[in-house]
Amino acid sequence: MPLFALAGAIGAALAYFFDPDNGRRRRKELIQRTGKVFRQAGRRAGDTAAQAEGMKQKATHLKEQEKPQPDDVTLARKVETEIFRDADVPKGKINVNAENGKIVLRGEVDSRELIDDLVSKARNVQGVQGVESLLHTPS
Repeated sequence: MPLFALAGAIGAALAYFFDPDNGRRRRKELIQRTGKVFRQAGRRAGDTAAQAEGMKQKATHLKEQEKPQPDDVTLARKVETEIFRDADVPKGKINVNAENGKIVLRGEVDSRELIDDLVSKARNVQGVQGVESLLHTPS
């Protein structure tokens, strides 16, 4: 009995898709819908692959990798970038030098708090091994 049902279903499908009046339109619609399903499945698979790759990268790079010690010029520029970030820091009055990983800050600033802040920011830059402050206030 199941064989007759299968043969009947195949016969009905053939009659539906090869109907002389509407068969051509029905075949085109089937082709378009099938293509759409495969395109959507491909996009979903691509999205899933991209998400998996992103998760792999996050797991690989959970901790920032140690970088080699930068040379003195690079280190001085990194410290300048960090300490001159605020607009109230007098950029023209402060000199930043690096000597074998040690930062030397020279110049005149308005307050003792600013000196402490600049020294703290310089110490937090990766690669700085020490900070010598020759900063002073006007008084």
